[in-house]
Amino acid sequence: MNVRNSVILIVSILVSIHVFGQTEQTKFGIKGGVNLATDGGDLGFQVGGFTAFDFTEKLSLRPEILFSLQHMDYDVQNNNEDAGGPYTGSIKEYFISLPLLLKYKLIDNFEIAAGPQFGYILDQDIKNNSDSFTLRSDDWDKFEFAVASEVGYVISEEYRVGLRYIYGINKRYDINTSLLQLSLEYKF
Repeated sequence: MNVRNSVILIVSILVSIHVFGQTEQTKFGIKGGVNLATDGGDLGFQVGGFTAFDFTEKLSLRPEILFSLQHMDYDVQNNNEDAGGPYTGSIKEYFISLPLLLKYKLIDNFEIAAGPQFGYILDQDIKNNSDSFTLRSDDWDKFEFAVASEVGYVISEEYRVGLRYIYGINKRYDINTSLLQLSLEYKF
């Protein structure tokens, strides 16, 4: 699935949710921002949409669908003296993620959220810095299960900014994903 098809899929899902989820306690929005792997790498991005189901004035459930580019560096240590190493490189992953967060309003405009996140790698670009060692895309599990926690600040009724930390529970090639996301949201 290429990037264009992924964006079309995301928009279709969000439109469907919007059409079938019209209640006073249900809100919809879009978001975008930057990603940074905590163990190194270049900035990436994330863009997508969300639905907020308000249970009370302070508590809500917030499913999201996000398309993101995550970029991280890797360093593979080798205990075999004859094999050389360590080996380094970088990985760019084009990712669809589905966070399901429980959000709680602390005071005034400050909120916290936490919950599971499910992800799937659509595509990868792997750069190896060694001729004797190659990390291939088929070495990776394409599915990821992670936990996410977030601190948010409500700027106005429509706008919100959030800082999220994501930690991958399942290891992919002996690496747990560790990612920071800073995002700006607009609620309809």
